[in-house]
Amino acid sequence: MSQSDAPSKQGGSKAGGGNPQGRADHGLKKNSLGVPSIVFYIIAAASPLTGVVAIVPIMIGLGNGVGTPGSFLVAAGILLLFAVGYLAMSKHVVNAGALYSYVTLGLGRVTGLGTAATTILAYSCIQFSLYGGFGYYLQSLVMKTIGVDVPWWIFAVVAMLVTLFLGMRGVHAGGIVLGVAICLEIAMLLLLSIGLLNGGGGSTTPVSEFTFEAFSIPAIFAAGVGISIMFAQTTFIGFEGSAIYSEEAKNPRRTVPRATYIALVVMAVVYAGVSYLIIAGLGNENSVAIAQEQGGSLIFFVSDLALGPWAAMIFE
Repeated sequence: MSQSDAPSKQGGSKAGGGNPQGRADHGLKKNSLGVPSIVFYIIAAASPLTGVVAIVPIMIGLGNGVGTPGSFLVAAGILLLFAVGYLAMSKHVVNAGALYSYVTLGLGRVTGLGTAATTILAYSCIQFSLYGGFGYYLQSLVMKTIGVDVPWWIFAVVAMLVTLFLGMRGVHAGGIVLGVAICLEIAMLLLLSIGLLNGGGGSTTPVSEFTFEAFSIPAIFAAGVGISIMFAQTTFIGFEGSAIYSEEAKNPRRTVPRATYIALVVMAVVYAGVSYLIIAGLGNENSVAIAQEQGGSLIFFVSDLALGPWAAMIFE
């Protein structure tokens, strides 16, 4: 070994090959993600609380109304069928490019690049919308609670910087934050469900009067079912991202499929269960009219009825 080679090999032993300067390695870390971590990432991308707050009111008010819970199950069934083929490819192509890699291998590089460009555009639009929505709602909440009018874009920029910081820290740092956030979201939805099951202090329908009409064929396939299933599928957004973690997953041939199926089933149960309790709590005959009247504030209205004003504030 020559003297000029020594620093390179020494640096590689300290920093983990290919990083002779000893700088922090922010690249892909193999065998670092198990099933729970990937499940957290998938569910975090969908954000169940956001889906319930923003999407469920639209489905009840403008879609198939009482059949909303069943629509989530139909949407989950469609995505599970898609996942079978999608995950079958992930076992043979272990690549962080996921969908781009599959299309490129099957249909050629030009089609693959077109798919990648379309995907990047779609996800970028989603990100911009989420940052804008984050800024808008946080501005409203801050104004309501402490009376300070902060421009929405400041909150949006802060959210972008925090996301960038977590991304630069690597998958584990983001996974910890996402894990805590998802646990809090699920806890809030569970709390709301308990409040609805307890009758909300007499403000909502008693459990003894709950029916399973929401899961009947006529209710699910009532007028507006197309709208409901379309919006229901958006609440599962991000489940297809499981394949991008294949290079960092432990035993990706098993880990990625298991995480994907578990995440899809968990989200389907959460969405269908919470929306069912909301509709049953308000009353099948009243839920559509109330959803149309309350619009985007429906969940805050329901949480106020079932738990009290403090719960509505926490949901916001």
